[in-house]
Amino acid sequence: MNRVKEKMVHFYKPKKWFIIFDIGIVLFLISTIFLFFPLTTQEPFVKYEIPLLLFVILWVFFSYIFKRYRPLRTRSFFKQIFSLFYTTTAVVFIFGVAIIIQPNSPYSEHVLLTIIVGLFITEYLVVFLYFAYKYATQYDLPEVSLESRINAIAQSSELLSKDAVKERKNRIIENNGIGAFRFLEQYIRWNETGTLLLKEAKIGDLSNLDQYQYHTIVLQKALNNMRGINKMLLIINDKLPE
Repeated sequence: MNRVKEKMVHFYKPKKWFIIFDIGIVLFLISTIFLFFPLTTQEPFVKYEIPLLLFVILWVFFSYIFKRYRPLRTRSFFKQIFSLFYTTTAVVFIFGVAIIIQPNSPYSEHVLLTIIVGLFITEYLVVFLYFAYKYATQYDLPEVSLESRINAIAQSSELLSKDAVKERKNRIIENNGIGAFRFLEQYIRWNETGTLLLKEAKIGDLSNLDQYQYHTIVLQKALNNMRGINKMLLIINDKLPE
């Protein structure tokens, strides 16, 4: 029962450094706005002390709820941006309701709007730069050996059954189009057991393949959409015979 409840509320252990860094961005942005933007008060830090404390608490709370503090290596760019959008929307909604309830409040909605927009843009740029660097950098490349591999000979390959051939042909055309099928038909033995056809490929799955089991490996996915492509190609090369 506890496991079910935990799964429903999506409890997870947040990254502490991420929370500290996030609060630092919020405080830095607020300080910049208060110091350099024209305001109606001479002491904005004193006037907005309580609303800003509430703002930071709500920002951290909803960031946790919408999983912004999960390890970034487990998140995609769009998931992180959507989490940022949901967090911003929730905070705006709460402060917007407060402004509607108290229309004569001494606090300016323009200050809130400036902080929210500036924070969203700043956080977006941070996430964008992180993932741009992540996708542009290749980590942990395996060493490439130029020595001849022992017994690197392809295992015997046989023709697939008629039903298997039909199913494979339909799968290729469905996922990649008739042009891709004609290309494969011309250049590889696509209808043999020695050809491995993969719609999705993970580095771990490829690493677990037996060496020299296949003479051809076909990945039915655009290379530009694959992460760790250099490492993946090196692993595939090691699995294929000479």
